Amino acid sequence: MVGCLANLYKSVENLGDAYLQPTINKDTLLKPKYSSSLAADVPLLLPNTESSTTLGFYRCSYGRNSDCRLYYANDPTSKCPCCSSVMYSPATLVNPPNKVSTSSAVANEGGYVKGGFTYTIMDDLTVTPMSTISSIAMLNKFKAQRVNALEEKVVDVGIKEV
Repeated sequence: MVGCLANLYKSVENLGDAYLQPTINKDTLLKPKYSSSLAADVPLLLPNTESSTTLGFYRCSYGRNSDCRLYYANDPTSKCPCCSSVMYSPATLVNPPNKVSTSSAVANEGGYVKGGFTYTIMDDLTVTPMSTISSIAMLNKFKAQRVNALEEKVVDVGIKEV
């Protein structure tokens, strides 16, 4: 990988676990796994969280065979692989309880990185957590002579900006 994407990749690779959501594994970003036949269906960005469409789950409508209970579909016209009945009975997906924090601020964050941190994003897509030390190191790197001539610019980067 070359250029700016290599810098972005390296930035994610170097990002400490303290900055990532507790449920995120860095390898999901660095080494995504997908089937080549499904590559056209893989979204390149985070899904639109404003979408009101919900994914339904359905189970076998016949259900006399205990093996029928093992199968679920997201299409109500699917056939049960056990008895060939149409799987149109609605099923409810139940998520496990949140083992981390249940505070609304954490539960609604979404994305890959934790909120509450500030990051420096350079024009070559190098991303680093911002701190006083990293700011001083950056000033030294660019040989800034007149600190009062510098200007701060805060940019929110979200799905709309990408």
